[in-house]
Amino acid sequence: MTECIQSLHHPTSPTSNVMMELFSSSQPIRSLTALFIAWKGFLLAVSLGAAIAPDYDTSTSLFFDRMYGHNITIPTIAARLTRWDALYFMHSAIRGYTYEQEWAFGLGLPTTVGAISRSLSSLTPANYALEPLVAIALAHASHFIAMLALHRLTMLLSGNARLAFVSSALHILSPAGLFLSAPYNESPFAGLSFMGNLLFAVSLKSKASRVKRNVTMLASGILFSAATAFRSNGLASGLLFAVQAVDALLQFAQAPGLRTLLSMIAPVLGGLCVAAGSVVPQTLAWMRYCGSDEVGRPWCEKMIPSIYTFVQDHYWYV
Repeated sequence: MTECIQSLHHPTSPTSNVMMELFSSSQPIRSLTALFIAWKGFLLAVSLGAAIAPDYDTSTSLFFDRMYGHNITIPTIAARLTRWDALYFMHSAIRGYTYEQEWAFGLGLPTTVGAISRSLSSLTPANYALEPLVAIALAHASHFIAMLALHRLTMLLSGNARLAFVSSALHILSPAGLFLSAPYNESPFAGLSFMGNLLFAVSLKSKASRVKRNVTMLASGILFSAATAFRSNGLASGLLFAVQAVDALLQFAQAPGLRTLLSMIAPVLGGLCVAAGSVVPQTLAWMRYCGSDEVGRPWCEKMIPSIYTFVQDHYWYV
């Protein structure tokens, strides 16, 4: 596992070559980048323009007063984009998981935003709301990476430059609109998932190099694991590794040998990585709520204790 993570940063690793190809300069990438900047600029202008009218929803202003106090600078863009479920994400990023229902929202965004904000806190004034700005910047960067990864993935699978350009442009102009710019899970999840799919596709195309195939497949599993920490439906990506593991097992049954046996390692480890993206947050919740008789909750007694399914049913669908 450590070797795989190190390979992501090694300048001559197979994964780094994929990254170089992904961000290589080309006319389609330049055009898509220009479209991305123009569209995001338009959406942010609309959001800022709406500040002229009084808020019909005062939950954002009340939230910031509660989190930071009255003598704090709240950037206008942060006040406009931190709405609805984003309040849960920002509360968890600032204060940690305080209420049980907050576990309905993945650990990925609050953990990442909190870590980045703490590292930048010494560079910003003490009376400045940093967390929502970090989350908004993360959302934009993730959406951009997702667009690049989708373009490269489409080219790799289809070889159709027009299809790659159109699919990436449509992802930029997604109906999700400002949700892909706001402090939500969607953009980071898309960026990690598309990068995971890209590396997985590269691994399948690397039949001539067993090392490149295994490294990129395991790196894909790590990215899918991170994506699952943002949104639980990332677990579905585990099916990719399950299919590869079953295929390797069938090959081993037909021709037993060390080579075919070793071919199962990467898909199995990759699948375990994906599972860890869900199991680790569930384990942390279990340790908090189920490890003591004083705090025990109803979901702790289930055969498969899941705080996520409990809070979805108990707090959102009643």
